[in-house]
Amino acid sequence: MLSDHVAEIQAVARRLAELQSSPEKLYDAVQKLDHGTAQALMKSTKADALAAHPVVLLRYEILRRVVAGETVDEDVTERVRNAIVRQDPSIFRGYPDGFYARLETANIKE
Repeated sequence: MLSDHVAEIQAVARRLAELQSSPEKLYDAVQKLDHGTAQALMKSTKADALAAHPVVLLRYEILRRVVAGETVDEDVTERVRNAIVRQDPSIFRGYPDGFYARLETANIKE
């Protein structure tokens, strides 16, 4: 029924608004992602998008850390973001061959 779908959409919208307004709740939700969901999100990321789109790379790296069992918070996210801006190769070990070369040629701005 249409009203059920509208109620579901409204519930999702309320949850997203709650996560957006509270970094603590957002990071708690990210930490609680099951590994299957996190891996599916990572797998759906196109390799070319990682180097070309810093936000995609940030999201991918955060998911990678969650799957690896690391705790992710605002500080970790900021360190990863800064490493992306600096194009620091140390955080990109284990990425596909040629990834860092593509990252070096990307035009990333703060």
